[in-house]
Formats: sequence, structure tokens, C-alpha cells
Amino acid sequence: MKPIRNIYGEIISLLNLYRAAHATLARGRRYYGEGAWFSFHLEREVSRLHRELASGAYRHGRYQIFQIRDPKPRTIAAAGFRDRVLHHAVHDVVEPRLDPMFIFDSYACRKGKGTHRALDRAHRFLRGNAYFVHLDVQRYFQSIDHGVLKGLLRRYVADADLLKLLDQIIDSTRYLAETAYANRGGRRITHHEDGQIDLFAERPEAAYKGLPLGNLTSQLFANLYLNELDQYVKHRLKVRRYVRYLDDMALFAPDKATLHATERAIRAFAGQRLRLTLHPSSGPTPARRGLSFLGFRLFPTHRRLKKTSTSRFIRRLNAFTTAYMAEEDPVEQAALRETIQRSVQSFDAHARHGNTVGLRRRLYDRFPLIDQQALAHGTACDC
Repeated sequence: MKPIRNIYGEIISLLNLYRAAHATLARGRRYYGEGAWFSFHLEREVSRLHRELASGAYRHGRYQIFQIRDPKPRTIAAAGFRDRVLHHAVHDVVEPRLDPMFIFDSYACRKGKGTHRALDRAHRFLRGNAYFVHLDVQRYFQSIDHGVLKGLLRRYVADADLLKLLDQIIDSTRYLAETAYANRGGRRITHHEDGQIDLFAERPEAAYKGLPLGNLTSQLFANLYLNELDQYVKHRLKVRRYVRYLDDMALFAPDKATLHATERAIRAFAGQRLRLTLHPSSGPTPARRGLSFLGFRLFPTHRRLKKTSTSRFIRRLNAFTTAYMAEEDPVEQAALRETIQRSVQSFDAHARHGNTVGLRRRLYDRFPLIDQQALAHGTACDC
């Protein structure tokens, strides 16, 4: 692939910035907080952002830190609204130029790919092979090395102005260490017990690591980072049956020996070249035992939805039902009914990619607030 050149002007153009602003506002922020303020002053703020980027005066702002459970605890760093507009503008121009070099079987955060296509591909490979290995990276976003990432960007980007901007986005996470406090209680987020340096630790003396989960550019950087591993697996190790979704990887082969050797090589490459550590694995596993992948358990003959997904759905619907029963305002009750139905439709669309007809029927019968007639038609996936 030829290095990307002369696209900084396209990124900071008023047209691209307006598109990015509208796309960012469409993500549910236009009616409150910074989003509402930015929307009200849209022309002025986009023009100001354009001038700062053109003159080199732009400086990335601070992050808001909060923690969620999804289902395990995660720390999210949310950039300010104008910074998110910039992230969108960068992503919309750079991502289409980098995407063609990614391998076919990389499925995260790419147009025409996604979770369910990754599931279909993995299931196809599982059916045709006796064994598989499932690998994933320990604390992937928190482990991305800034020096390695910048080196990769310089291999594929030859636009000096764009590189300065990308470096500033990456370096913006350094100052989280000095300014980041959890919103509740003002508690500073410090080093983890394993001693790993990450963007939520106090400012380290060693190399910086970590990208915020909340940045759109982080998705692009994460795909670029592990593309190095993808290329190694496909072109050096000559592995044909390999699927990756973000940091979840599955490899398939007719024999154990091949997978043992491939896993050793992948672990060595990830550690030495990318400074990443993979979780311990169970090694080559017979296909008949089933592969846990992207919320499903894949078997050669069928797919099952993982129990954790079902449990989250039940907890969510129980909470909605309790709120609905406690609400006395008919308008608020109607709004809750709509929220419940949207949540169920989202779950239903995902669950249909497994053999879940009976499961869905039993779940929906438990909650009378669900309008089952309004759900999409169909009974099961073609799997």
C-alpha cells in the first residue's frame, strides 16, 4: 500500500467538519449538554475549529472519566464534544484509505463486516475443522503502546500535518494521568495490581500505553495495531482459517499440532513486536465442545446464545418493568413502553443469529409489557 499523502486539507475542510458535526450530533447528543450548545452555535463552532486546525492552534481538550459495567467494570474516557467532532472528521477521511489493506477476515468497526458476519465465518470454519484455538488480548485498549502505534502510522501516512494531528490525539491520553478523577467521590484511578502502565494510571516515567474506549479514532487505531498481527498470521504463518473481531481471535485446523505451533508463534509476535500479552488459552479444542465467540456458543450443528446475554436481558427487563409499575404519569409510562420495545428489538435482532426460537418465546412470555407482534418476523437463523 502506498503511504497516504495530502489529505489534511480534506480532513479540516468546512464540508467535512460539518458532516462530522452532524454525524456526532446524530449519536444522541443534540438535545442536552455540550451537544445542545454546539448545535445551537454550529456555524460559529465549526468555523472556529476549522481556523484552529488550519493555523495549527488546535489543542485537544480534557476527558471526562466515568465507569460502567458491561458486564464487567470498564473505565470510559469521553472527550469533549468539539474533540469528538474532530475524531469523526479524521476517521471519515482516513479509515476508507486504510481499510483496503486490512485482511478479509477482520470484522470489527468496518463497513460491510460486523459481529454477525464474523459469527457466520467462524461457524463455517468450525464446521469444516476438527479443532480450534480461541485467543484474546489482555486489556487490549489499555495495552496499546503509543510508540509502536506512532511507528505504524508513519509507515502508512506520509502527510506531516496529519501525523502531527494524530500524534496530538494519541498524546491527549497522557494527561488523563494528571487530571483524571472518577466523577463519584473524586477518587483517582491508579495502577492496577499487575503493575501494568495504562492511561488511567498516574503519569509514568516509562513509555505511555493506552487508548480511551470512548474515542472513534481509538477504533481505527486498534484495527491498525492488530492488522500487523493479521498480516503476520496470513502471510508469514500461512493460516487460512482465521477470524478476528477486535482483539478476539479464532483459528481452526484439522489437527492439534498445527494449532499448537501457530499459537506459539502468535504469542511471540504479539509480545515482541506489539508489546501485547494474550490471555492463557485452553490450547487446541475439539470443535464438538463448542467455541465461545461474540456472545454465542458455536457448535458444528447449531448455535446457542450465551447465558450471560440472557441474564443481562432479564435484569434489564426486570428494571424496566419495576420502573413502569412505579410510574403514575401516563405519558412517562408510554415513553417507558417505547424504551422497552426498542431494547427488546435490539436483543431479538441479535438472538435471531442463533438457534433461539424456544428461548426467545420463553423470555418474552415472562414480560407482558413486550409487544411480541411488533417484533420482526422470522423464527431462526440460517446457521
